[in-house]
Amino acid sequence: FSDTAVHPDNCSSDLEKMKRLMELIRMESIHDMIQSNLVQQVIKSWYVKATEKHSSQLLPSPAINYETWPVVRGQRSNTNDEIPPHCSPLLGYPTSTSPVAFDPASCRITCLPKSYTDLYAQLSALCPDNDQIALCLICGSVLNAGGKGECTKHASKCGGGAGVFFLVQECVGLIMHGTKAAYVPSIFVDSHGETPQYRGRPLNLDPRRWNLLQDMWCSHSVREKVISERSTTRQVIIPNYY
Repeated sequence: FSDTAVHPDNCSSDLEKMKRLMELIRMESIHDMIQSNLVQQVIKSWYVKATEKHSSQLLPSPAINYETWPVVRGQRSNTNDEIPPHCSPLLGYPTSTSPVAFDPASCRITCLPKSYTDLYAQLSALCPDNDQIALCLICGSVLNAGGKGECTKHASKCGGGAGVFFLVQECVGLIMHGTKAAYVPSIFVDSHGETPQYRGRPLNLDPRRWNLLQDMWCSHSVREKVISERSTTRQVIIPNYY
C-alpha cells in the first residue's frame, strides 16, 4: 500500500481519516452494517430485553409521539410559530403543525414561560380544579400530579417510557423511566441561584439547569439519571405514583 494514499495523517478531517482506515481494513460502511439482518436482529433483541416485550410488538405504535423524541440540541421543527421573548422552547419543540394528534381534552402549552410566576398563573388558569399540576417539559401537556399515575401513562406515549416533568406547586423537577421516577432540582431559581422552600423572591428560568435537562434528554440519559438519583436519595417515589 502507498503511505500517501491511506495514512491517516494525510487526511484533512477526522471523518476522512475514518473513511481511509475503513478502506484500509476493508470494513463496510456504517449504513451497510445497520442494514444487515444480523445487526437488526441484535438491536431487536436489545429492545426486547430492555422493554420486556415480545418481538411482535416492535412495530411502531401510532400512539407514541415521535415529534417530541430527542433531537439535536438547538434544532427546531419546521414551523412558522415564533417563541415569545419571555418564553423558552420546550425540550421536544412541539408545534401546532405536528402531524401527531394530541388529546383535545387535555390542556397544553406551546412554550415555557421564563418566569415561575407567569407559569404558575397560566397553568392554574388552565386547570383550576387541579391542586397538584405536572407539566410535561417535552410536549407541554398539563397533567394531574395528585398520585393517579397520569405522568407515567403520558411518558409511555410521549417519550417511549421516558419523561421529564415539572411539578408546579412543589417547584421541583421530575424525571421518569418506566414506572420509576426521581426528583431533580428546580429549573427556576432566584437571584442567588437558589430555589428557597418559602418563596418570596421572583424565580426565573435558570439557563444552566435548563441546559442540563436538554443534554440529558438529547443524549437519551433519562434512564441512567433516574437510577442515579434513586440510589443517592432518601426520597423514594412509589412506582406509578406520578
